[in-house]
This record gives sequence, structure tokens and C-alpha cells, in this order.
Amino acid sequence: MLPFAYHFSIDDSFDCLWRSSNGILAGDRASEIDLLAFFDDLHHQFDANIDVYLFFQQTSADRVVSLNDIASRTKYFQDRGWLRFAPHAIDKATPPYSQPPTEAGAFYDLASEQIDRITGPNRHSRWVRLHYFSECYELAPLLRSRGVEALLTTDKPVGSYRLPRFETEQLKREGISQYAGIHFVRSHVRIENLANRCLNDDQLDSELDAICANSPCAVILTHEYELVQPEVREMTYRVFSWIQRRQLSSIADSKLRLKLLDLPNSFPSQAGDRR
Repeated sequence: MLPFAYHFSIDDSFDCLWRSSNGILAGDRASEIDLLAFFDDLHHQFDANIDVYLFFQQTSADRVVSLNDIASRTKYFQDRGWLRFAPHAIDKATPPYSQPPTEAGAFYDLASEQIDRITGPNRHSRWVRLHYFSECYELAPLLRSRGVEALLTTDKPVGSYRLPRFETEQLKREGISQYAGIHFVRSHVRIENLANRCLNDDQLDSELDAICANSPCAVILTHEYELVQPEVREMTYRVFSWIQRRQLSSIADSKLRLKLLDLPNSFPSQAGDRR
């Protein structure tokens, strides 16, 4: 079985928003690339839908800057309904799994409020990947209140770092599971890993078909700092060409998301059989 949907995201982001209103960050290579223009081109060529996962703050030239320092551009982002944002972590060094749930929840709320201010309402991602694939199911009530339907897990063979064995095996086998009141969807491939290999078009198609086999949704990611490299940007175009040829639909379609999250049709309760 090949997937019938796709999800694409940019992890470890901050510079794309900063540059959009504040210019280039001193000494920061990622902000030298106009990533919002790159996203516009992906959408123009492939009707791409993109999720961007944001650090709340980062250090540049010995100065800490945060989402609080980014000017509002609500008109710009409201005109781009295909581009959505979500908190990723407070900063690069602090994945949410390393924080007590109360602290992680406070960070998520604070960052969400700033995303609302910068991009306008209703620009939040429905599927979210927390930094280092944090599986913070303790935050399920808060995440649901913010419109989050699923957390994205690792692309590594381990499948999951925190979920019980039953859900981990289900993730590895079917690409989707549910635990503690929230869905989990497995990630599949990092574009930078593909870019490091000399794959012709046929080889790339076969690689992506094989990686995403047995999952209803191809979950593809890259990182903002990787997009500095021209070969990673070029591979992104090639991956979207594969998405287009395979006629995969974006999970931006709410009915499609609900269909995906209903696969398999029923999940065992936490008290159910976990042999």
C-alpha cells in the first residue's frame, strides 16, 4: 500500500519569521535565505501546504531574541492559508520532554499566543512535531484546546521513545496510533538525508515509495538550518514532484485528517489487550 496523503514540515525554525519583519540576524546563515519566498515558490509550483515549527527564542551574536521581538504581519499570513505554524521548543537546548509538564505547557501557551499575534488567528498547525520528537502526551488537554490533533514521532526505527509497546508497534506497523487522549503519527524521511545521496529520479521515487509503504500518510520533514544548502532546497522540489506524481493530498484537508486519524478504525483502550 502506498500513502494517499502527505504532511510536510520545517523543524527548528525561527529565522524565517525574524527575517520577514526584522531583517537578517547577524552571523546567522539561515536568515540569509529568504525562506518565505522559497515557501511561496513551493506553493506556486506544487500547491504545497507547509507546517513550520518554531523555537520561542534563540541566541544570535550573543543576544537573545524571541518571538516577542517579531513584528505582526497578519495580513501577509492570512493571505497564505497553506502556511501554518506551531511551537517546537522554547529553544534549541530545551526539548519539551526535558521539562516538567507544567513548564512545557506554559511554554506552549506563551509561544502560541505570540504566533497568534504575528500571523493572526487560525494559523496553527493541526499536527505538531515537538523538538527532539518529544512525546508529551501529558499535554494532551492543552494541545487539543489549541487545535492540535496529533503529535509527530521519530523517523528512527525505534518508532517511539515513550509510548507503551502496543502503541509503538502499531506506529511502526501502520504509521498511526493513539495514547492518553492524543494521536501519534510516525515521521518517515528527512529531506537532507535524501540530499546526501546521489539518487536519480527513478531511484528517488523507489526510495520514497519504499520508505512510506504501509502508511496512509507520507510524513516528510527538513530543518530550517538545512535549507541553507542549495542541494537540500533542490531535493525539496524533487520530493514535491514525487508528491505531485503520486497524487498525494495534503492533510490540510480536515476531512482527510479525520479519515487518517480513524485508521485503524478502533484503538484499544488503555486497559485493553497489550500483549
